[in-house]
Amino acid sequence: MLGKLMKYEIKGTARLLLPVYAALLAMTLINKIFLSINSEATGFIMTTGISMALYVCIIIALVVMTFIVIIQRFYKNLMTDEGYLMFTLPVPTWQQIVSKLVIALMWTFVCGIVIMLSIMILAIDGTSLQYMGEFFQELGRAFNSPEGGQAVLILIELFILMIVGVCCNVLQVYTSISVGQLFGKHKIIGAFVTYIAINVILQIIFTVMTVSVALTSDTSMLNAFFNNMNPVTAVNWMLNIGTLGNLALSAIYFAVTNYILKNKLNLE
Repeated sequence: MLGKLMKYEIKGTARLLLPVYAALLAMTLINKIFLSINSEATGFIMTTGISMALYVCIIIALVVMTFIVIIQRFYKNLMTDEGYLMFTLPVPTWQQIVSKLVIALMWTFVCGIVIMLSIMILAIDGTSLQYMGEFFQELGRAFNSPEGGQAVLILIELFILMIVGVCCNVLQVYTSISVGQLFGKHKIIGAFVTYIAINVILQIIFTVMTVSVALTSDTSMLNAFFNNMNPVTAVNWMLNIGTLGNLALSAIYFAVTNYILKNKLNLE
């Protein structure tokens, strides 16, 4: 059933996002043509400038649209009249959350990949293709070197951190919306207040922990520990700590969201 929920979610989001992707592709090709033409005519330069401005606006719109669709799908499907239908389905509440989270993660990465490909299309020419070939050759040699395994490990850890970080941010929004619906007629205001409150609380906790470590720890021992640490090991530590921290927050957000949707949901 989770697969069916995800399929339904893809259909619901694709019809909103694919037109923006198509617009970005069209503007990318148009600007590529303009950039390939060498002309100093004033009218042509102005047209190219306007076209590039539209291109940047579409990229911004794509990022904003992706974020809005992620929020809108969760709120509209589960917090409004559609929630009556969604919660009559024979699936546990956690699957409703997971289906939306997975598709939100998918569109976030699709958005990033499409934007990067679009910029690459504009930037690439004959000379840059030659440099790219040389770059990938050097990159292959680097990965095959004795230190290449460490570089691959760091890239994998960074990718995992990105996935967990996106999930954590999306779940924070879901939690804010879920808590916000407990505010009765002021659900949207409640969601905004909750989101801000969560960030303030996290900032306070981080500050308190940092100050506590600085005041209670032996500074000389800490300095000796970090100075003797291999730079690669230090990066591994930071990435893993970031991943574990985001995982812990994600688990809390998921548990709170699931509890509210399961036991405290008010669709009136």
